[in-house]
Amino acid sequence: MWGTDYGAGGWAMMIGSLVVGVIIIAVIVVGAMWLVRSQHSAIPVAQGGPSAQAILDARYARGEIDESELMRARQALATQPPDARPKS
Repeated sequence: MWGTDYGAGGWAMMIGSLVVGVIIIAVIVVGAMWLVRSQHSAIPVAQGGPSAQAILDARYARGEIDESELMRARQALATQPPDARPKS
């Protein structure tokens, strides 16, 4: 009389709304993860440190190495193949 007998339609609506709710939450979570990752990748990464030549020049300027050591190290750097140099 009061319309409380929904039959199978009530259960179907309940399960359907649960599925839709889970889908909406999943879309929100995936969207948030995508946003965080895209913002993280947008942060500039610091480039490598000073070059070997700059380090040698600085050490020579501070008096840590003498001129002969500077020239020997420069010669070693000049003759070193590019692929043998350490990655920074």
